[in-house]
Formats: sequence, structure tokens, C-alpha cells
Amino acid sequence: MTSKQPSSKKSSVSVQAKEGEAAQPSPPEAAPLATEARASGPSSAGPESTPGVFLAESELQELRQKAAERDGLLNDLQRARADYINLQRRTSRDRVTWSSQAIQKFALDLLLPLDQLELALASAETSQDFKVLSEGIGLVRDSLLAVLRQHKLEPIQTLQERFNPALHEAVLQEDRLDLPDMTVLSELRRGYTLEGKVLRPAQVKVSRNPGQEKPCLPQTPPSAGPDAAQAPRPGGP
Repeated sequence: MTSKQPSSKKSSVSVQAKEGEAAQPSPPEAAPLATEARASGPSSAGPESTPGVFLAESELQELRQKAAERDGLLNDLQRARADYINLQRRTSRDRVTWSSQAIQKFALDLLLPLDQLELALASAETSQDFKVLSEGIGLVRDSLLAVLRQHKLEPIQTLQERFNPALHEAVLQEDRLDLPDMTVLSELRRGYTLEGKVLRPAQVKVSRNPGQEKPCLPQTPPSAGPDAAQAPRPGGP
């Protein structure tokens, strides 16, 4: 009888321990409650959603809108870049085409003077009239100059003109007292301008008048001479 009493005490103690463990909350069950408290905040008892969650949604929508705008601008930039590259390629091809068409038109316009020149040479073989041959060559020259003028190629006027270094190139000089200095006497090689710009200057012979030549160095003005420094001042002694 005495040996069975300790076992009953141990069983009662174990039962009480099990009841105490059941009364205490387990740690895994308390963790979700703390998480919910942190997520809901101090005003989680209200029926509506919290302001923090609402602001986050608006910011997310704004970021999505900005991302869409960025994608649209990037697409526009890529499209504009592609259009610009295509325009450069098209312009390069068109430039070559325009140049070829301009050369073709100029060549076609030169065929008429060339035909006239061939007729003049053919008539020179059968005719001994040099006057007629000279007139025919003159007509060919006029026809050729007309074609050049159509393409804005103009001859430079030289005879009896004042020498212009931008248009003329003086290769010879002749003393002439009856003409102003640097007057064009004759033309050795004709010059031309293309659309108003000098394509080739004209080589000319100019006059030289010693009495009208300009000095190489400018004369000293009277106010800067040595006598000007010694001149008495107005109202002085």
C-alpha cells in the first residue's frame, strides 16, 4: 500500500502541468496577432481602409502612368530617329539623281551646237569661201553661248573696263598715256561666272599710265608732319 502512493502523486502533478500548459498561449499562435496589429495600425478598429494603403495605391497608379508616358516618348524618339535616317538615305539618293539629271540636260543642250559645228566643218571641206566659214563658226559660238547662259554661265566683260582683281587677272601691261591707269586693253582668255560666282577669271592686258599711278605708300598727312608739331597754337604767343 505504501508503494502505490508516490505514483498517484506523480500523476496528479503531471495532470496539473498539462492543464497549465494548455492554459498558456503558444508562441506560434501569438505571432499572427502581432503581425495583424502592425499591418492594421492604431486605427484598425474602423470599418474603412487605412489612409496609408490608399496613398500607396495612388502612388502606384502615378508611377504606372509615368512609366506609360516614358514608353510612349521612347517609342516616339525611336520612330523619329528611324524617320531621320530614312530621310538622310533618301536625300543622298535624290542628290545623286538630281546631279545625273542636271548633267544629262546640259549634255542634251550641247548637242545642237555640236551638230552645227560638224555642219560647218563639213562645208569647209567643199567650200573655199572663208567668209561663209567664218560666219558659220560665229553662229556656232553664239549658239554655244546661248546654251551656257541657259545654265547661268555668263562671260565676264573685260574690254574698256576698269581692272577688277576679283574678275580679272592681269598678265600683260602696256604704257598708255591716253587712257586711265589699269584699264583693260585686250582679253587674252575669257572668264566666266556661274550663278554670279567667278568660275574662272579673265586673263587681260591692262594699261599703265605713269602720271596716274597710285603711290605704294600713303602720303603723310599735314597734321602728322614734323612742321605740325612746331605750329603755334591758336591764341598763343
